[in-house]
Amino acid sequence: MTATLEDRLAGLGEQLDRLIDAEPLPQRPAVSLTTSVRPSRSPRRTLVVLLTAACVLSVAVWAATRSTHRTRTVPATVVSEPVPAVTDAAPSPITAPAADDVPETTAGSTDPAPTDATPTDPAPTVAPPPLAIGTSVMLGAIDALQAGGFRGIAEVSAQAADQIETLRRLEAAGDIGDVVVVEAGVNGPVSAEQYDEMAQLLADVPTVVFLTVHAEVAWAEPNNDLVWSLPARYPNVTVLDWDGLVDFGNIPGMADDGIHLGTTAARQAYANFVFDAIGRP
Repeated sequence: MTATLEDRLAGLGEQLDRLIDAEPLPQRPAVSLTTSVRPSRSPRRTLVVLLTAACVLSVAVWAATRSTHRTRTVPATVVSEPVPAVTDAAPSPITAPAADDVPETTAGSTDPAPTDATPTDPAPTVAPPPLAIGTSVMLGAIDALQAGGFRGIAEVSAQAADQIETLRRLEAAGDIGDVVVVEAGVNGPVSAEQYDEMAQLLADVPTVVFLTVHAEVAWAEPNNDLVWSLPARYPNVTVLDWDGLVDFGNIPGMADDGIHLGTTAARQAYANFVFDAIGRP
């Protein structure tokens, strides 16, 4: 379109040049009029004016056309995606999922490859050593008993209630082994209920030995009768007749009171009879 407009302007320019260069038209004779008459314009001038107006109009049209071509239509609203901000922070590390978050594989799963490692058995539980619990009589032989592998708990003037409390504490702590030897009743009378309670606390112990009492006291014989009655109710209980051993003179070196162990021989004899009662030479 621009080329066509330029061609038209060029053609108009050439026509204008030809009109200007053309020979003047013959003038009409002057007419004398008594009245004032406005002279008419010459044809050449009129043609020049018309051509000039046409040129101006063509230039205006050409300028408007170029302006229209150069102007771009801008959309009323431009929606653009937000541009993420660029930071200098280091990228977050990629971590493996936790063991609980890993889905179970059901298809195509295989068993783990066998290893040469041999499973180790848990360490065997070591049972507590044999327990000897008694009074001052047993305390005299405590070293000999410990030399034979016993754990001794013997106290001077120990009463049955004290010994029951000791057994309760050991049983609650799981600190009673497979062998228990009890010497009770030297320092005072023991009721049937107290002997039963001691036997019941030891009901799960495979080997339980109760000693009879040897002393010139009023409660010795009734206590011994109760001791002798225990095996009938508690199959794991046996009786070591300490009273009979002393009476028959099998314990050399007894103290002058006839109750305690006076010499090393007496102490060792006490320990040896305890060892025999549990089946140990």
